[in-house]
Amino acid sequence: MKNSNLKSQSGFSIVETIVAAAIGIIVISGLITGAYYIRKMSSTVQIRSTEEKQIAQVIENIRSSIETYQITYNDDDATPEDTREAALKIENLPMAWSADVITTAQECKNCPGRFGFVIQPFERMRGLYLVTLRLTHIEWSEGSKDYQFVVSVR
Repeated sequence: MKNSNLKSQSGFSIVETIVAAAIGIIVISGLITGAYYIRKMSSTVQIRSTEEKQIAQVIENIRSSIETYQITYNDDDATPEDTREAALKIENLPMAWSADVITTAQECKNCPGRFGFVIQPFERMRGLYLVTLRLTHIEWSEGSKDYQFVVSVR
């Protein structure tokens, strides 16, 4: 009778408590890791969205009024690629951007992104211009991204 009395006592043994604690720790660490990855993914999506908006804005501004921008001509002994690379050195890009701000690099020294563009005429194709837009962001492993498009004078 004493034996059956011991088995009917309610309560947890040490092993059950340890197993429950381990399961709780695994669940909590999984939730924390999931939240971290969701936050990182959200940041990446926000950066890409801002990048695409920035590209579209620059393209539209140049297309709508190319005559208000300075055209970059090649030196006699430089190729168009050399001229473009000299003008678009990453450390000299004049504009800064982040998810919330688009301004000059001087006004936002802590912004994670920089951008600039060069407008070059096509040789032997009057009225056509090649625009090269370079964007950078500190979270990009490749350093910078270049986008090229053609604009014509109306």
